[in-house]
Amino acid sequence: MPAYLLVAAFVLGLALGGGGGWQVRAWKAGADKADELQQAEHDRRRQAEHVDQAASRHEHTREQLRAQGRVISQEVDRVVEKPFYRDRNVCLDDDGLRSLAAAIAGTPDPGKPAAAMPAASGSH
Repeated sequence: MPAYLLVAAFVLGLALGGGGGWQVRAWKAGADKADELQQAEHDRRRQAEHVDQAASRHEHTREQLRAQGRVISQEVDRVVEKPFYRDRNVCLDDDGLRSLAAAIAGTPDPGKPAAAMPAASGSH
């Protein structure tokens, strides 16, 4: 076989090998980019779930506070309707002061019975 054919075959082999290597590298870069995009989407979804959970907890807490505010308002209305307050210019009697102090402290009203104990569950 003549030498120029060997040189031509060698050059052709280098060209094809280099081109093939370049193509494989391009495929690898594309796969890496796809992995990055997939991870970013996964992170975005996870963050959205955290935001949704935080918003749900916030709304639950807000509703609890709103309910407590209604109870306190009802109690204040009940206490203020007593003849003691209508007939005099006095703000709070002893019951009113206890109720106000309990509401501020976040403790149950000492003038009201405590909630019932939950029923025992499970085996002893």
